[in-house]
Amino acid sequence: LATDNIIDTVTKLRDRGVEFLRVPATYYDTVVERVGKIEEDLKPIQELGILVDRDEEGYLLQIFSKPMEDRPTL
Repeated sequence: LATDNIIDTVTKLRDRGVEFLRVPATYYDTVVERVGKIEEDLKPIQELGILVDRDEEGYLLQIFSKPMEDRPTL
């Protein structure tokens, strides 16, 4: 799923019952050191458990949902 506003999208999905994997709070202690400055406010990113990564082309915000079915994913 691609979105132009991950914070709004994750909030709406969560409100509709979608569950996401939790990220340890310590993950965010070094985000700025690891990926540099990003445009988004880190507070809602941390509150929602959104992951931040960077490569030579820019940075990526992503989150992983818990399995929605009983069958494990491959």
